[in-house]
Amino acid sequence: MAPVRMLLTLVQLLVATVGMFACRRVGPIEPPPPPPPGTHVGWYVTATGTSGGDGTNAQPWDLQTALSGGNGKVQVGDTIWLRQGTYHGTFYSGLSGVAGSPIVVRAYPGERATIDGGTGGANRIETLTVSGRFTYYWDLEIMQSSTARLGEAGTGTPLRPTGVYIQQSAHDLKFINLVIHDTGHGFYTENTAHNIEIYGCIIFNGGNENSATGGRSDGHGIYIKGDGVGWKIARDNVIFNQFGFGIHGYAESGQALKNLVFDGNAIFNNGTPSDYDNPNLQLGGTVVADNDSVTNNSLYYSPGVGYLNARIGYNATANGTALVRGNTIVGGSQTFDFGYWANLTVQTNIIQGGTRIVAQHDANAPATEHWSGNTHYRDPTTQGWQFNGASFAFTGWQSAVGATDAASATLPNAAQIIVRPNLYEPGRANIIVYNWTSLSTVNVPVGAILGTGDSYVVRNVQDLAGTPVASGTYQGGGTISIPMASVTPTAPIGGSFHPLLKTGPAFDVFVLRRS
Repeated sequence: MAPVRMLLTLVQLLVATVGMFACRRVGPIEPPPPPPPGTHVGWYVTATGTSGGDGTNAQPWDLQTALSGGNGKVQVGDTIWLRQGTYHGTFYSGLSGVAGSPIVVRAYPGERATIDGGTGGANRIETLTVSGRFTYYWDLEIMQSSTARLGEAGTGTPLRPTGVYIQQSAHDLKFINLVIHDTGHGFYTENTAHNIEIYGCIIFNGGNENSATGGRSDGHGIYIKGDGVGWKIARDNVIFNQFGFGIHGYAESGQALKNLVFDGNAIFNNGTPSDYDNPNLQLGGTVVADNDSVTNNSLYYSPGVGYLNARIGYNATANGTALVRGNTIVGGSQTFDFGYWANLTVQTNIIQGGTRIVAQHDANAPATEHWSGNTHYRDPTTQGWQFNGASFAFTGWQSAVGATDAASATLPNAAQIIVRPNLYEPGRANIIVYNWTSLSTVNVPVGAILGTGDSYVVRNVQDLAGTPVASGTYQGGGTISIPMASVTPTAPIGGSFHPLLKTGPAFDVFVLRRS
């Protein structure tokens, strides 16, 4: 083995070993100081690089050359570093590593690497189309500078192309901590792509409207389906202000919705920039959904907006097994909507809504749906629960479906604070706050994320490029203080059909990072 290749392999083994222990740590790990620019082992790409470069920091490649394998130089286990800058155009990657030795495509530490798909060209091509296998795409920003937001229905060509399009032959890919905005769909995954993980991404302001009769809005944060071979996982993503759905688990003839995992995502106010109502989350289509889970997600609609918040099952499609557990679902005129399942478990969810808090459409639900430990925040004497087309007060509904839940007309007397540590970046976490009592600040437990003496910064996801809402040096003691004053959400490029809504102080999502 050549000395350079041997050194590269040894460094990657060391990084993998450290990463393994970081994910399993009990307390935070102090990372080494960042290296001087250009000293990380790997290949280099810049916005002004060329196909004739050699991939070094001194003679970097252009992005497409790197994604095409760097003229044969990129090998399994290698890292491709994108230096700061804007990469204009649409790109294809077929990079392939092997199990245990993936290829990594990543923004250089501390630098902002932006891929701008523009308009997608005459054929409106996706910004980043991905095939291949065992490759990680990490810390990149993907967006479109097109200002178009109104198109014609039925043209067959999306007005705003997808940000990341995962082709049908792709497998064993990870998309980690990306920021995707102002695209069409943030992600679109083909039915036969296998073992795909979408993790820690922040997705917002995607989509458009169609103006023809029978038009609609489009542009989902994550459009996902699966044929049941391997898994597709959407975990710890933040998705908001999409013109379409937040997560759209939907499939039609010849496809399926099997082995899907939606866990720990924060999803709010999707559909609200458009003229059309779209749910924050849907799992269900015209074909069977089976062996799926919707767990630990945080959903929210601002007061007065949103029709369906979460829809589990679609129309009368007969589905298999699913688990819906540990979610908090707040807002929408029909907060929690259920279709037809052979075996559905609904446990320990928190549900708070307006006109109708739960709607169940399957007359067989008492035998096939298993409700326990859920808490409903709504006056239990109102007709806010629906079963098989009839409305009930809480006790009548609970008796009809065999649920062992609880209901209260009084909201919680303390803020609900959810901290989701980032599995791939020590010192980082998503923080979700349901500020039930309208506190001006909340104290957030971060002792498992930061160590005493760590510098940190907290940003509101709705204003990522703005001034941090909190920063400082962690003094120990378990908590940091985060103000809950509302911020103005980042405006969509090209505008929206309705003003974006401020969610604070009632609800907000933050990203904490050790700096």
